[in-house]
Amino acid sequence: MHKILLVEDDEVIRQQVKKMLEQWGYEVVLVEDFMEVLSIFVKVEPHLVLMDIGLPLFNGYHWCQEIRKVSKVPIMFLSSRDQAMDIVMAINMGGDDFVTKPFDQNVLLAKIQGLLRRSYEFGKDQSLLEYMGVILNLKAMDLVYQGEVVSLTKNEFQILQVLFDHAGNIVSREDLMKELWNSDFFIDDNTLSVNVARLRKKLEAVGLKDFMEPRKVSVTGCVMMDKRQFVKYQIRSRLPFYLLFIFNGIILVLFAFLFEEAADILHYALTILTFVAIIIVIWDLVTSYQSYNLAYLYEKMTPSSPLEFYLAQALENAKESQMVQTEEERKRYTDLMDYYTLWVHQIKTPIAASQLLLGDVTDSKTRALLEQEVFKIDAYTNLVLQYLRLENFHDDLQLRQVTLEPLVKEVVRKHSLFFIQKGLTINLHDLDVKVVSDEKWLLVIIEQVLSNSLKYTKSGGIDIYFKDNRLYLKDSGIGIKDSDILRVFERGFSGYNGRLTQQSSGLGLYLSKKIADQLGHDISISSQVGQGTTVSIHFQKQKLAID
Repeated sequence: MHKILLVEDDEVIRQQVKKMLEQWGYEVVLVEDFMEVLSIFVKVEPHLVLMDIGLPLFNGYHWCQEIRKVSKVPIMFLSSRDQAMDIVMAINMGGDDFVTKPFDQNVLLAKIQGLLRRSYEFGKDQSLLEYMGVILNLKAMDLVYQGEVVSLTKNEFQILQVLFDHAGNIVSREDLMKELWNSDFFIDDNTLSVNVARLRKKLEAVGLKDFMEPRKVSVTGCVMMDKRQFVKYQIRSRLPFYLLFIFNGIILVLFAFLFEEAADILHYALTILTFVAIIIVIWDLVTSYQSYNLAYLYEKMTPSSPLEFYLAQALENAKESQMVQTEEERKRYTDLMDYYTLWVHQIKTPIAASQLLLGDVTDSKTRALLEQEVFKIDAYTNLVLQYLRLENFHDDLQLRQVTLEPLVKEVVRKHSLFFIQKGLTINLHDLDVKVVSDEKWLLVIIEQVLSNSLKYTKSGGIDIYFKDNRLYLKDSGIGIKDSDILRVFERGFSGYNGRLTQQSSGLGLYLSKKIADQLGHDISISSQVGQGTTVSIHFQKQKLAID
């Protein structure tokens, strides 16, 4: 029986779709907590995801991207959005199909059956392990946490797989070694220590500092051995040599009893042997512990045998291979960014042509509506372009004295169409001041904030003014809920208002925040539901990030 995960916030649609699918023998799991969509997906392991676009908190595009980082399970979008761009975006984000609301139940069922049939004619694919929000992809041999993908070596992956299989339980070092050997993955104790240390560093880099606890080897614990533990394991590994010394000592004592005339000489020999043995043991412990420290802290291995030399060479070759792979990945990323940038620039041509063709539309009402839509397309295109340019933010950064008034007026003139159509007032005052910033990027911030205000302001107007080294943009819009106010700057977060109006991309304010942080400006929001929202941009010269 196929399992379907339904991510839909409308209660009526959710229950109707669930009832219909269960009648046809499908197991349907409903998402109730829209903050844990990815975690629920991993735990449920569905064969198909039905996803709405307009969801509380993060939209469907966001969750589709998160799922695609860990799985290739088919995703079908259910949405009231019927524009071609919405469908294109859904597919580009990783969706496999798109059904527009309202829909015919028979059509939806046929699409689901067809998608499942195409996807699972070769059987089910279970390739994910999850613990405490951390996902281990058994196919890709990588780890995912909060959207960050951690690349693992074969050793690191095998160690983590054993730990995930025993999630919640302590795994001793001996048990871990036994598991690895039973799986035909033959590594020695020193190799295990080095790989565990490297793995721990990788986990700490993505915020999993305490995911591996001291003196335990488990899915929640493993660190460097202390000196007492090291001595224990060192003695165990050198036991044959220690037994040889002891045996020789016993032989000398025995000979001393048997040959009394040579007893004094044998006693001297035993004393010298004991002294030499102690020196050798101490020297071996100190040098081995120093080598262990170097391997753990700096990943520097000093080969002391042909086997260790071979392993060191293999490790070096693996590092070189990883560097080559990293460079290839970087090149692919650069090529992808270049493609999207080219796409944005190319789409500006038909946008410009559309703006020219609008002059031939005789009906004023129709022309006004078309102008509004073309403006939105152009704005969204620019938003994408600005988002892409964040990667190389400092390449064209030019900090200088910027006069606010002409900058603000330019943004207002650009959006004059919306002020006129909505009948909104605009009040500009106390803007004849200069601030230290980058004119181009500051313009982007103001434009995104003003655009956001216009989306949610239906009556009244917008005030823009400068006071106490802060630029304020105050509107009389619908306001922002207290539950959303702390998250409005997160990427992909649309909140209650975005879900209500279906207008939010979740990128505008995120982009503004990222740019402001780079420029050393502090951007903040205060709001009251039904009374409006105020955005403040604080210009702090001492915090300019120009490195």
